[in-house]
Amino acid sequence: MNCFSYTGAFSVYALKAGATMVHSVDSSKKAIELAEKNIFLNNLDNARHQSFNIDAKKFLPEMPDDYDLIILDPPAFAKHLHQRHQAIKGL
Repeated sequence: MNCFSYTGAFSVYALKAGATMVHSVDSSKKAIELAEKNIFLNNLDNARHQSFNIDAKKFLPEMPDDYDLIILDPPAFAKHLHQRHQAIKGL
């Protein structure tokens, strides 16, 4: 599972490496569309990929499967030092 998948780069790599099934999870519909486009542009088998347009915090407790590998790469909560306190609270 590629959680916070954004454009699906990790999903593409996993499929190219031979993963039998990859789930891409992102709360952004635009990001999911980009991930699906990248799967297509890389000539990968859509039957081995499924997208979930849902917030990861809602998806994780109700995951449909057990996963051999979970890629958990959340977006940055802080891009500057002065945002550190809020980022720590968010994490």
